[in-house]
Amino acid sequence: MASIAPPQPVLLDAPSKPDVRVQASAAPDLTIVAKAAEENLNQKLAEIRDNVLPAKHQVHLDHDAARFVQTVTDASTGDVVLRYPNEEQLAFSRAVAAYVRAVSGQ
Repeated sequence: MASIAPPQPVLLDAPSKPDVRVQASAAPDLTIVAKAAEENLNQKLAEIRDNVLPAKHQVHLDHDAARFVQTVTDASTGDVVLRYPNEEQLAFSRAVAAYVRAVSGQ
């Protein structure tokens, strides 16, 4: 039975490397490039943060409904994005609280 030998590597002539030299005056100042890249990154992160994070989150007590209400407003427009509980739930809670006050004589 014949043995199988791995193939022998073939050495090829390596291509000559081109002589590339950059003059110091032609190379950009890396600190200026790094600062510009960092400023660009910080600006992009600020835009993303403004779009993702709410500008304001408030929690207050609605005395008539006897419930806490959470309100989240949009950072860019100031519009209410989320309100919990919503107005229908608060109206129901106010009606129940008014009924309880009327029955108990308060």
